[in-house]
Amino acid sequence: PSVQPRSSFSDRDARTSELFDQLAAATCEEERDRVIEQVVLLYLDLCAAMAGRYDGRGIEHDDLVQVARLALVKAVRRYEPGHAPSFAAYAVPTISGELKRWFRDRGWVVRPPRRLQELRADLQAVRARSVSR
Repeated sequence: PSVQPRSSFSDRDARTSELFDQLAAATCEEERDRVIEQVVLLYLDLCAAMAGRYDGRGIEHDDLVQVARLALVKAVRRYEPGHAPSFAAYAVPTISGELKRWFRDRGWVVRPPRRLQELRADLQAVRARSVSR
């Protein structure tokens, strides 16, 4: 995934602050939902990047992205401006925690020792390199 330049992160942070101000001022559920959707759309790339960190561990990438996106919605609904340096600083641990919980609950059916799990990941990496050649 491409890395956004610092200015685009600060632009996104500024837009996020505006949206949370709108969310606080929203007077009806439809307006709240519209603003929440706009915040979520701003951070979909974050979900994809975080889900990508867990690729190759036995769960489909699309499932991981979906878990991350649901966690993002949860983060938007729970975030209180001023209680974290930025929304992203709040959202990242929320998304990461949901992904880890997903692995804990739906990952390995039989829990092999960590060393065997690591060997499996190494083997998959070698296979991927040999296929791409």
